[in-house]
Amino acid sequence: LVAVFGSFGIISNYTGIKIENGLISREVWQTAVDYNEALANTRVLGVVVAGLLGGPFVGWGAGMIAGAHRLTLGGFTAFACGISTVVAGIATGAIRKWLRTNGKINLWKAVAVGIAMECIQMGIILVVAKPFESALALVRIIGVPMVSMNGFGTFLFVMIIQSILQEEERTRALQTNKALYIADQTLPYFRQGLNPQSCREAAAIILKHTNADAIAITNKNQVLAHVGIGSDHHVAMDSLSTRLTKRVLEQGRIMKARSREEIQCVHEHCPLQAAIVIPLKVRHETVGTLKLYFTNADRMDQVEQELAEGLGKLFSTQLELADAELQSKLLR
Repeated sequence: LVAVFGSFGIISNYTGIKIENGLISREVWQTAVDYNEALANTRVLGVVVAGLLGGPFVGWGAGMIAGAHRLTLGGFTAFACGISTVVAGIATGAIRKWLRTNGKINLWKAVAVGIAMECIQMGIILVVAKPFESALALVRIIGVPMVSMNGFGTFLFVMIIQSILQEEERTRALQTNKALYIADQTLPYFRQGLNPQSCREAAAIILKHTNADAIAITNKNQVLAHVGIGSDHHVAMDSLSTRLTKRVLEQGRIMKARSREEIQCVHEHCPLQAAIVIPLKVRHETVGTLKLYFTNADRMDQVEQELAEGLGKLFSTQLELADAELQSKLLR
């Protein structure tokens, strides 16, 4: 975060507007500033957001990078701008907790802080930059535009962050709901244990409600069900044909493949190009696997992986309950 927002500050320095004696330069990229010149830019915006997201350390680090770079460009406000940038980062990070409501950044408080930090910069320029007359003339020109634009920029940035977080929460809620729905639909079948008929019905339900192109369920030795693409050679009751599945059974952990070579299917023209293989466990012992296959590795995104992992845990729990029920019957 320090590197990212420090880079934002550096870019802001380079893309600022050069001002000399009230005149605006037409240069697009500022690589050097004469002593009697100054820069108007959005450097403080990146540092403020760094403090909002990462706290005092990130704000200080980003402020140091952006401020030090501003010093190298020169100009009679270079030192004042360098100091104000560091102050903005540390101050914003220090009051970060106050800006949060129910764990989220309060939009209007963040905007107020962005405006306040820019006002502080104007004040530091007036106090530190020499000669005072030039500093005062500069603040009269750039004060209102920079305060307004940095406040507006903070508003946009926080809005984007909040939108991303809300979308993330919504996606998680939908995935949780989907996983629980699939688990509920497959419960009657998994309670029968791992057998060809129950696994075929469960695999069909999982295929219908996920983006996978094929679903397979195995025990330790055989493919109990394969529904979807590739069923011409991934046949139920055949012995395990993919080495990836055998490794999951041996190691008891989730494995992913993003190519046909990684799946290691023995069939030469297998159309399945990616897979997630999840171990199914009963009392910490791997008794089978759930496999989600894809014909395109790009379809196996993070959302599908998390859904698959969640389903694996839920199905393992169902199998444990089925086993416990069987043991209870045997005991009676």
